[in-house]
Amino acid sequence: MATLDTKQLKAALKKYDVSEDELVGIIDHIKHPELKANPVVEHRWSDTHARIGVMSDVHIGSKYVDYGALDDLFKRFRTGGVDAVYVAGDLTEGYNHRKGHSFECDLHGADAQADGVIDRIPSINKPIYFILGDHDHWHYENAGTDIGSRVDRARDDMHNLGFFDAKVDLAPGCTMELMHPSKGTAYALSYHPQKMIEALSGGEKPNILLIGHYHKIEQLFYRNIHAFQTGCIQSQTPWMKRMNLSAHKGGWILDIWFGDKGIDQLESKLLPYY
Repeated sequence: MATLDTKQLKAALKKYDVSEDELVGIIDHIKHPELKANPVVEHRWSDTHARIGVMSDVHIGSKYVDYGALDDLFKRFRTGGVDAVYVAGDLTEGYNHRKGHSFECDLHGADAQADGVIDRIPSINKPIYFILGDHDHWHYENAGTDIGSRVDRARDDMHNLGFFDAKVDLAPGCTMELMHPSKGTAYALSYHPQKMIEALSGGEKPNILLIGHYHKIEQLFYRNIHAFQTGCIQSQTPWMKRMNLSAHKGGWILDIWFGDKGIDQLESKLLPYY
């Protein structure tokens, strides 16, 4: 593919009325197909112990984001001495996905919502790793915009791990998986996590599974997997109320001690908001 010089690039931006960020997003779309498998990343905080903050489903751009809870949660991550924060998807609300959706938003479009993430996610001088969820993906469906790449470029402390799923190697024999599934909330709180864990083949199972999307808080130990539904920062919306969907606001701090065979001990601290 031919390379554009600075003059040609400026002319293309003017001719097609797109921003530089939008053009970068288009190029990223061409170079990196969105659903390719994300690589396993290595985050070795210590040979013996890691303390991490866990959360998801912030939905910046929605009128129903609880910014008080968001700020307080990051304050508690900071004072709790976490090594890093992991976000299991849906940094943004997305836009115009169903009739009337725009009226639930206070930031309209991909650019405004990406800027909202850049401006409003608190910085605690620790790395923040995130995957992108289905609401983030709506920007991609509508305009080919990968808001994760934009946030990653703008914030030195925020790091994009890709769409929907990522695996993190925390220590020898200890893998953590962040997952943002697609199905709607089930009749029982643990139903989807159980089915997801049952579907994992023996050689592919993580030691820790962080599940976003459902806006629920739960801890489950099943098939030797420490599974957590990671909560949300979005209060119940009118659409959620009509669908009889509750919102469990909060996050977790996980203390993980590593042994010769993976996890030797795990302690969880729930940080709820009501």
